[in-house]
Amino acid sequence: MIRTSALPFPRATRQRLPVALALLAILAGCGVGETLRRGDRALTEGNYDAAIGAYDDAARRAGLTTVDGRLAEERGREARRRAAHDAVRRGDIAFEANSLSVAADHYRRARAYAPADPKVVAALSRLLALRTEIENGMRELERVLTGLEGAGDGSDLTAYRAAAGRARTLRAWRRDYPQTEALWDRARRGLARRLIGEARAAAPTAGAAAAAALADEALRWDADVQGGVELRDQLRAAGDADSLVATGQAALEAGQLDRALRAFGEALTQNPNHEAALRGRSEARASWVKVHLDAAKAAEKARKRRDALLLLRQAAEVGTDDAKLQAALDKAHARAHAAAVGAFEKSARKLQARKLFGAALIAWRTAAALGGTSKAIGKGLESSVRTIEAARTYAVAVQTPAVPKPVRGTLTTALQNAIASRLADTALGEAGVRVVAGREARSADGTLQVDVARWELVRLQRREERRKKILDHVEFPANPAWQAAQNEQAAALTALNLATDQLRPLQQKADDAETRLAEVDRKLAEIRARIDAENAEHYRGKPAPCPDGSTRCAESYGAKRWQKQLDYYVGKSRQISDELRQLAPALDAARARVQEGQRRFDAAERKARETPAKLREEIWKDYPYEVVVHELRIDVDLSIGWKDRVSGQELAHGEFRLEDVRVDYETPEISAKGQLVEAARQSALPDDATLQAELFGRALDAVAAKVWPPLAAHGQRFVRRAESARKPDEQLHWWVLALSVGRGLDDTTRARIEQQVYEATGYDWQRIAVDLSRIPY
Repeated sequence: MIRTSALPFPRATRQRLPVALALLAILAGCGVGETLRRGDRALTEGNYDAAIGAYDDAARRAGLTTVDGRLAEERGREARRRAAHDAVRRGDIAFEANSLSVAADHYRRARAYAPADPKVVAALSRLLALRTEIENGMRELERVLTGLEGAGDGSDLTAYRAAAGRARTLRAWRRDYPQTEALWDRARRGLARRLIGEARAAAPTAGAAAAAALADEALRWDADVQGGVELRDQLRAAGDADSLVATGQAALEAGQLDRALRAFGEALTQNPNHEAALRGRSEARASWVKVHLDAAKAAEKARKRRDALLLLRQAAEVGTDDAKLQAALDKAHARAHAAAVGAFEKSARKLQARKLFGAALIAWRTAAALGGTSKAIGKGLESSVRTIEAARTYAVAVQTPAVPKPVRGTLTTALQNAIASRLADTALGEAGVRVVAGREARSADGTLQVDVARWELVRLQRREERRKKILDHVEFPANPAWQAAQNEQAAALTALNLATDQLRPLQQKADDAETRLAEVDRKLAEIRARIDAENAEHYRGKPAPCPDGSTRCAESYGAKRWQKQLDYYVGKSRQISDELRQLAPALDAARARVQEGQRRFDAAERKARETPAKLREEIWKDYPYEVVVHELRIDVDLSIGWKDRVSGQELAHGEFRLEDVRVDYETPEISAKGQLVEAARQSALPDDATLQAELFGRALDAVAAKVWPPLAAHGQRFVRRAESARKPDEQLHWWVLALSVGRGLDDTTRARIEQQVYEATGYDWQRIAVDLSRIPY
């Protein structure tokens, strides 16, 4: 209790003192309450350090004897407990991820919060027990591996497998115990070598399959074990080959020759020197050839010559090691093929005599596919191709009755050249069309006829008088805007120089501070390096002084020795950094002023350069002159059409009509006051040769749209003839001509005709090959 009468204050003041003390108590209570609430918010958000700090601050301010003080103390204990449990939780996560060092850091942090908490004590005990188990396991594994390696090939395979399993378990903690990786490598590689030795020893007694399983296990432990891959492949091949030979023998006994040959062939692929597979294949081939020879003789007697031919070809493809049987096969094979070649050669000559060259082409190619090599086949095939080529060739015929005689020959040649060049730019070649002139035109099956009904080129010339306006310039006194632009440029330059002068000292000051800061950083790096070096020397073989088990704290030997220098340079670094922070706003503002001054000066300089120094006025004068007018009148009438000589039909027709008038001028040179106003100009109208080339191109472009596309489907005329043919040979002839026109058929029609040709003859048009199983023989 404070007696107010004893206080050294005036009476009026003493009367007001209880009120002031009560107000102070209320204010103090309000501050503690706000601190508690701040701690509660931090605790709710999981910010345990901030919550603990707030509760400790509230307890210190309120006192431990007050209600608020005891409340703050209780909440502080709760915050520490929750912080410790959170750290244990994080440590458990690291523990499960096999990171003991990270788990240890979290557990130590938990101990700093609540040393006696059961969860914290249990976590630290678990960590210590695991470390002890790992270190003891490593020592024991080292002892076991040394003993197994000393035993060499005679080591116990079961013991080696157990050691490798233990090494795999310990390897999970290699992040904190990297030496477990070396133990794991020793164990797995030693086990792999031991398994390879066991596989080699087991192959003669346990069989290839069991030995291959051991080799596979060795490669799973060490993919690079010496000789592992080669041994495994050899054992697998031996097992597979034996199985295939057994399958082949069973198929051979059952008369399934196809399956037997396939099984023996696959066995020899696995092991080319397998004796049983070689014997089985030889026996199967002999049986195959004998069976097919007997079947071919029976087919020949039944006059099924195509079946006999196919059976002999199948037998020849397989062959046999029996010399007598092979000789009989060769004789029968040659005799049958010679008879077939002769039959198709005879058929081809008859077809050519009937001018059915398309059908003859298929017969000649079938004879060649059967093995015919005589010159007659080559000549007959060449003759058929040449005749088919002529059937889709068109001759150029140009008629120019309306053209004057002096230019008729030139015009005809020019038209033929223009047509020839235009054909190269079209799809006619892909459509199977060939256009010729001269001698080749006699054997063409169609005509490309060009008729020129009119060709008139009239040139006229006359003179006309014209007048030209000539522009002259008169200069007057100086332009006032020019002087203003010069003044504006000078003012902008002055402002730019002023801004530059203001920036220069600030930039120099900043550069000096940066240099000093770099020197201080270098000194700090040297001091920290010395601290680390002295700590390493001082604590060699001794426990580290810091709570986290390191020497990087203020309590270490080196830190204490160099603390003064370290504090000095840290203070200097902070001081220079503060200088730079204080200087930055002024420096940025000065740089901005320089940039703005430069922008304004550039604009003023450009304006001063573009403003004329003097004013100008324009004066116009008339200048009379004479021009020569050249006039060209064109009148051309041309038609073009494709005709088929065999049917007499015109396949396509197009016309071109051109009436045109062109005018151009020839002008003299125009000068004024010794200066060239306009140069002399000659007429640009084309000469006759250039004009003719242009007109030919335009005419062909105009008619090509009507004539070229219909011709691309000219193969339809051969299709129509095939449909109206009465005999199969005639129909085949026209089918072949239709197919020979390339893109002259639509895809659907082409596919249909190719299928019909294949079904009738066995000839595949796309592959240019003969399917002998479908030939009409």
